[in-house]
Amino acid sequence: MKARSGPRAVDRAGDEAAFTSFGRVDVYANGVEVERVVPGGDHPSWSGTSMAAPQVVNLVAKLFARYPSLTVAQVRQLITDGADIRRLSEGRSIGLLNEKATFDLAARRVR
Repeated sequence: MKARSGPRAVDRAGDEAAFTSFGRVDVYANGVEVERVVPGGDHPSWSGTSMAAPQVVNLVAKLFARYPSLTVAQVRQLITDGADIRRLSEGRSIGLLNEKATFDLAARRVR
């Protein structure tokens, strides 16, 4: 199995961020002007794929906490199946992270 790249960034409208890279990507998450908390309590907004990845990891952690019997492959499949498909003008499509849809799928699939 070929290694796949991690999450890529989109803006709040779901459009690919200018700084994101392309290639085989399973899911995109917001990576533009993402508010975060830093030591001291400030809430700066940062952009980058490094802002998108923690959103996916957060969802993974929540899925394992709620459904500890899941395998890594099952969690990956739930996240990709739960993603909102967005068609792009150049004939490509991307999957946008959708936490609610992913949990809805998990509730139906995991007994």
